[in-house]
Amino acid sequence: GSVSFRVGDTGTTFMIALPKVQSPDAGAPDASAPDAGVAGSSTVGMGNSGVTPDDGRDGFRSLLIVEDEGALRSAMGRYFERQGYRVVTAPGGREALEAVSAQRFGAILLDLRMQGMSGEDTYRELLAVQPEQASRVLFITGDLHSPTAAEFVRSTGRQVLPKPFSLTDLEAKVAGLARAVSSQHHSA
Repeated sequence: GSVSFRVGDTGTTFMIALPKVQSPDAGAPDASAPDAGVAGSSTVGMGNSGVTPDDGRDGFRSLLIVEDEGALRSAMGRYFERQGYRVVTAPGGREALEAVSAQRFGAILLDLRMQGMSGEDTYRELLAVQPEQASRVLFITGDLHSPTAAEFVRSTGRQVLPKPFSLTDLEAKVAGLARAVSSQHHSA
């Protein structure tokens, strides 16, 4: 199947083409995922107690998506789950910090412009309390034309993917970040 979406100033457009699944066994996603019973993306505060820190081999394929636009957050979460990632989603900065205090992630997708606690403030707090996790952030934003946002991203040294983007481009960036984190972890 294929998934594409476009995010712009006027809203988000999704086009999703997926093969029809006949199997009644919903527990058949990726058998290599350690907690196959925790199927679907977890929302922060809704039963993450079964998720353990990512010290294991598959832990670097864990992903936190921090995005206040519900449809986009949900589409990204479903896409990455189909790619074999263990996904936790958060609608804002406070929920993201709560998730990071409970487990470690191979990558964190963080939107810069969110209602309430901004991506910048979320990153600064994350850097202060968990610098190792802050090094796993990939910013996503439609606001790089703003000198303030561009300078902030430059100052962090983190990667950024401007909106609109394709999910395949996003996955390539996430996979590269997770591989880098994994190799640093194993060489330490």
